[in-house]
Amino acid sequence: MKTVRAMALIGLLAVGGTALAQAPVFEPRFSPESEYDQIEVPVSTELRTSNCCEIRNTPGCDDPTCEAAVCAELPACCEVSWGDPVFGNADCTNLAIQLCGETCKYIVDGCDEPGTGRCCEENGSPFCDEDSTCCRSICLGTPGDPLDPPDSYCCLVEWDSLCAQQARGSDQCECQGQVESCCEVNFDAPGCDNFECMDCVCSFDSLCCTAAWFPWCVQFAQFECFDRCQCEPVIPPCPANDNDCCQQGGSGGCNNDTCCGTVCARDAYCCNTLWDNQCAILARDLCTDTCSCLTPFGDIDGDGQVTIGDFYEFTQCMTGPDAYLPVGCRCFDDNQDGEVDLSDFKRFQDNFNE
Repeated sequence: MKTVRAMALIGLLAVGGTALAQAPVFEPRFSPESEYDQIEVPVSTELRTSNCCEIRNTPGCDDPTCEAAVCAELPACCEVSWGDPVFGNADCTNLAIQLCGETCKYIVDGCDEPGTGRCCEENGSPFCDEDSTCCRSICLGTPGDPLDPPDSYCCLVEWDSLCAQQARGSDQCECQGQVESCCEVNFDAPGCDNFECMDCVCSFDSLCCTAAWFPWCVQFAQFECFDRCQCEPVIPPCPANDNDCCQQGGSGGCNNDTCCGTVCARDAYCCNTLWDNQCAILARDLCTDTCSCLTPFGDIDGDGQVTIGDFYEFTQCMTGPDAYLPVGCRCFDDNQDGEVDLSDFKRFQDNFNE
């Protein structure tokens, strides 16, 4: 299934109590330096057949048949605008590609032009040049297939990280081996070489698919998504000492090899440098056979009180219902339902000492 950018429809817009139209709401794709009404299509004007295939701030388009088909599905295209080039909303254009047959195919002619950049990575320009089949499949999708919708933005505006993410997940694009391993940090580009792994990791943190493959993305690949990623964690040797794994100590490592290895696989600092309070928090979270949560509930730094320092840590864990519980947050989940939510906050508040 193709991964597409997040869009949703809001209810009726109202001005002076009068409903205007059902308008699309979308995540901005780029921050333009200036306002403009129409994106210049990056292909020869001689190839254009209809402006229904372009992203414009004005309603309607110049092909009555195509316009009627699109606006029957999405009235805002005729009543508000045919998209929004400033924020990259291409809903109407994408719908035109799906409904208007051959009309919009000219927008992918630039896929055959050399020098536009790789398909499996964001390249800062419209199109990608190493694989015209891949480029066309992303921008035009598969007609009649709701699981493979078009993303015209990639050919009309910019081949961004979302276009590259779709390419890495498409059987029309040969991305294997062209991007970095999911098991290695990559600050230069988001995503990795295994789409199933990437899909799992980005369900925990979307930045891994839109910004860079950060160290914590690799950790998700090593632990939460191991079955899909097969990334073995690197476990540094645990120094022999008498540090209590469940409390902060004065040197690296702790007195239980199993727990020490589990914690240091997540944070090598705990073995290489110092078993600090963050290491003890991880131990209480991950080594449940060895460590228990502290009392009173909410005390995370081990000083016997629930204070402002504990509150800061609590806010990092309060993700709400139906969200992933971050590592290190188990002891803030009072009822152990897998969520740090308002019921846990109420208990924390009852124990708080100013």
